[in-house]
Amino acid sequence: MKFFKTFMNYFFNGLGFGSVTYLIVLMTRFEPVAATSKNIASVLIMSGLIGTLSALFDWESLSFLQALVSHFCITLLLVIGMVSYNGWLFYVWYKAAFWLGFVLIYICIWVVIEFKLMLKVNQINRVLKERKQKN
Repeated sequence: MKFFKTFMNYFFNGLGFGSVTYLIVLMTRFEPVAATSKNIASVLIMSGLIGTLSALFDWESLSFLQALVSHFCITLLLVIGMVSYNGWLFYVWYKAAFWLGFVLIYICIWVVIEFKLMLKVNQINRVLKERKQKN
């Protein structure tokens, strides 16, 4: 049961990041594509799967660098698969903007994740400090 709960947590975190990213890409017209039910569903599934890939960082047998490179490469494969499924493959091979956009989006999401982690650690430290002062 714990595995399923962890899996779903990663999946829904990925879903959130992917949904927001997809909406920003649509809003900024970074890639001029229409939002169809098929496109939206494929982005949501891909996003959830990318979220589950974050479990790589919990594996003690992998170094951080190994997990990061694996996550990056598998994420790229999932994105290319989704792009291919939606018929957008011509954007991948002929536009440097796709590759630059992919790397920038990947970095931006990492910055947000690190910021969220920092806030959580600060909150935990604050609570621990308050408990220590009470005792």
